[in-house]
Amino acid sequence: MINRINYLVILSLFCFCNSVLSPQNFISRTYTVEDGLPDAKVFDVLQDSSGLMWFATRSGICTYDGNEWKM
Repeated sequence: MINRINYLVILSLFCFCNSVLSPQNFISRTYTVEDGLPDAKVFDVLQDSSGLMWFATRSGICTYDGNEWKM
């Protein structure tokens, strides 16, 4: 009887944790040289606290504010 209760508790916890820990859906966008990215080879991408995107490329570091690329 106790083994059955333990089994049900563990199964309930597993189902609860599975729904809580499910992966999130993130919005992503692909930028290319045609969009204004200075180089197709990108080593790193970061976003600062003001929302400015920083790209480390073979051609150097550039920023993108959602409208304009700057080297």
